[in-house]
Amino acid sequence: MAETATISEPPPLSKRSTVRLTTAQALIRYLAGLRTRLEAPHREEIVPLFGGVFAIFGHGNVAGIGEALYQYRDQLPTYRAYNEQGMAHAAIATTSEGGWWWEVAVPEESPSESVRQAHGAYLRGKENQRRQ
Repeated sequence: MAETATISEPPPLSKRSTVRLTTAQALIRYLAGLRTRLEAPHREEIVPLFGGVFAIFGHGNVAGIGEALYQYRDQLPTYRAYNEQGMAHAAIATTSEGGWWWEVAVPEESPSESVRQAHGAYLRGKENQRRQ
């Protein structure tokens, strides 16, 4: 017996649900939704691209960004800073492995040749940084 699939037409615009967002809400929702894939020898994991954001509220935040950050605080945490110096100290902090906290490391092992090549380039770049 042959199986058939029915392809339905999308509902007309008048029947679709609409999500109304401010520009700030749309921006924060978009950033919170971005994901990246981490590959390890025996597992693959999809993780958020951004672990959080720094903010000094009342210090140049416009267009309701603070309110949007609060609304999406579970998906995109906000780390409050009291001045730019505090954010700079956090930004230049090194990890216990000697790297920078913002570095996006390339997997050491992967079945993909391009990922292995990227890892080699990453290591060469780190070595060049140490020499400077």
